Amino acid sequence: MITRRVAASVGIIGASALLIGTAVGNAAASTGDGRRTLAFTNAIDSFARLDLGAPGPSAGDQFLVASHIVTGDVTGTTAASCQVVTTAGAGVRLCEVDFTLAGGVLTTRGLTNTAQQTVLLVVTGGTGRYAEARGSGTLTPTATGSVVALRLSD
Repeated sequence: MITRRVAASVGIIGASALLIGTAVGNAAASTGDGRRTLAFTNAIDSFARLDLGAPGPSAGDQFLVASHIVTGDVTGTTAASCQVVTTAGAGVRLCEVDFTLAGGVLTTRGLTNTAQQTVLLVVTGGTGRYAEARGSGTLTPTATGSVVALRLSD
């Protein structure tokens, strides 16, 4: 059975880990190496577990998480959908996380497993200020949401 904490790691990704590419603007700090970072925390607004495979935890099950950004470089909301790929061994979950931020939408995909609490994210694109965004990051669950850290390419 999936706990609220696992759902937070998978979805909040306000998550996360959040994520922006070329046109990040003033909300992100420069790292001095041609990349920018975004760092923020999310709080869960809603969580739903969909038991779509065999009864109990199984391949095909999904988790849906909605959250809002409570601290950090940006303001906005997140929506995440994670699907269980396998429950064998450590298990694998594939997640898609979208961030609706003041300047546009940022999209990410990531993987995690039962043993690993951190979701490794890849920035897949965006709209508005985040058009053509690329980069990577992490989403780490907390008791009430998640912490997101993203490095975006210029």
